[in-house]
Amino acid sequence: MNNLKINVGGIYKEVLSTKLIVGGAWKDVKKLDINVEGIWKCVEKGTIPITINGWQSNTKILAGLTDVGVNSAPCYLQINNESYLIVGNYDGTFRGYKWSGYSWAYYSAIVNGLRNNGTGATPCYLQINNESYLISGGWNGMFYGYKWSGSTWVANSAIINGLSDVGAVSAPCYLLNNESYLITGENKGLFYGYKWSGTTWVTNSAIVNGLSDTGDSSKLCYIKIKDEIYSITGASDGLFHGYKWSGTNWVTNSAIVNGLIDVGYNSAPNYMEIGEERYLIIGDYDGLFHGYKLLTE
Repeated sequence: MNNLKINVGGIYKEVLSTKLIVGGAWKDVKKLDINVEGIWKCVEKGTIPITINGWQSNTKILAGLTDVGVNSAPCYLQINNESYLIVGNYDGTFRGYKWSGYSWAYYSAIVNGLRNNGTGATPCYLQINNESYLISGGWNGMFYGYKWSGSTWVANSAIINGLSDVGAVSAPCYLLNNESYLITGENKGLFYGYKWSGTTWVTNSAIVNGLSDTGDSSKLCYIKIKDEIYSITGASDGLFHGYKWSGTNWVTNSAIVNGLIDVGYNSAPNYMEIGEERYLIIGDYDGLFHGYKLLTE
């Protein structure tokens, strides 16, 4: 658990919630003032830092997922408090799943309306102004946009306005950090950045500053843990590279990839939070999946 610890009779004990006894009654407080080396410091509720202890292999988060053929590319999305997974693959089609609470169940409704990309579908989910969209990359380097109607995906060219053909193997990833950004990987292992203006995507090199060439078939996975922002990149070699956002650029960070194992070829990481747990589901060249749970304290 990631709770505050206080010294009680010489023993540090964990505080399960920021509640204090006031006038004989337990009352919730939003902030606590604590004495740190003689200086009173304010600790806001929910801002206690998290220590990342690496990823642990977890097969439970893969329950129900099936081999999709070649080049599985998972994409997690949450709509109306329900958790779904849309998986793209080499043949350009999509497969949908819904989380039951203990396993993924095949669910065709969540891919209703998505069209065959041709080759190499790589879906990316995003929410802008409370609307749900999906942008899919493909092996032709182009992008395909959709908007969720409530029951089906409807082709939507507005959400891909401004995105350029990256040559081959476009692999988009949505980032939300006060502003909406898109980082797309491509065949040569590079990354291209865009910022949403409100009506179009505008080229933005700052959001990819610090990301290294992965070699071939780069794909980025965005992770936000409290106020810290990380990314994990996959590539054709099946390995992973980790980064942390400094506020102006990506800085190499080994902690966020600790425990991840080479998947062989075409590692395609996807991050998700279900309940209070944090997971990665990673696709690979063989159309299979690899599951991990993030260990923190």
